[in-house]
Amino acid sequence: MTYIFHLLTSLVLLITLSSASCTQDADIKSIQLTERTRGTYRSITLTPEYTLVVVNEDSSKTTTSAQTWQALTKQILALPVDKLPQFNSGGTKHQVDAALQSQLVVETAGDTLSSPSFDHNRPPTELAELHKALYALVPAGMKDRF
Repeated sequence: MTYIFHLLTSLVLLITLSSASCTQDADIKSIQLTERTRGTYRSITLTPEYTLVVVNEDSSKTTTSAQTWQALTKQILALPVDKLPQFNSGGTKHQVDAALQSQLVVETAGDTLSSPSFDHNRPPTELAELHKALYALVPAGMKDRF
């Protein structure tokens, strides 16, 4: 009898864990890339509902398509997200104001993870594709300032 109980308990646990891994993207609440230096502030904030792009005082808010959200969360989930704070910084020019200081922040249901600061044009290798995908979301009218 205890064998059947342990078998059923294991089966329920296995089903619960496998369904949780299939819905991990639901745990990501927002993705934000910020870039700043003296006199310049730029950011791209993405949630399942909206995409907000800011350049200094100018902003553009649009609806995030399900396809865009799924593609970006898939990229994030392919990373070792828990190691985001340990990624190697891509350059140090931002430390002497020769490049914008960038940082990626991923907010999940239970945590907020931030990358170390990096040069805006040299993201950590692990973030290069995600960085490019986020830049692609900048509206045409703001691209010249991004």
